[in-house]
Amino acid sequence: MSSALRVLEEFRDVEPSTRLSEVMLRPESGDGALMLSFSLMGGLRDEFGPELWEKAYSRNDMLLTIRYSVEILRRGMMGRRIVGPLRFQKEARFYWSRDPTRQERIWTLIVDEGERTYLPATPEEARQLLFDFEQEIRPTGLPKGRNELWAEVEVSWGRHVYTEKGARKGRSATVVVEVP
Repeated sequence: MSSALRVLEEFRDVEPSTRLSEVMLRPESGDGALMLSFSLMGGLRDEFGPELWEKAYSRNDMLLTIRYSVEILRRGMMGRRIVGPLRFQKEARFYWSRDPTRQERIWTLIVDEGERTYLPATPEEARQLLFDFEQEIRPTGLPKGRNELWAEVEVSWGRHVYTEKGARKGRSATVVVEVP
C-alpha cells in the first residue's frame, strides 16, 4: 500500500464521527416544486480547513469528491419512485495559492454539480459550499389529488489521507403535495 493511501493517525476519527443532518423536503410553491436540503456534519466537515489542506497537498492528495444520490418516493402500495436516482457531485480541489493577501499557502477551490467554480473567502464558506446541499426538484407524473412524498439521500466520499472511505444515508419526513 502506498503512503498516500494511508489515513494519517491524527485523522483516524474523522470518518466515524461524520453524520448526515436532518433531511428536509418541503413544497416550494403551488407548481409542485420541492426544495430538498441537508448537510454533512461532524468529523469531515470539522477537520476541513487550511491545516488539512496543507497536509493533503503535501502528500499529493489534492481532490476531495463528495457524491450525492437523491430519490423522491410516493407513498402507495409499494412506495413508488417519482424522481431519481438523481446524482450530484461536488469537488474540493487543493492548490498552491500565490495570493499575497492570504496567510495560508494551500487553499481550496470548490466545483459544484453544474461545473461552476467558487473560490471561498474563508474556510467556513468552503465548508458551506462543499457540505451543504440545497436543490429544487420538480417531480413529474404525480397523479391528481393528495400525494405523500419523501426523499431518500445517500452521501459518499472516497479514501484520503484525512479520512477513510464512507457513506451516510438519510430520509426526510413525509410531506403532502396537492396536485389539482
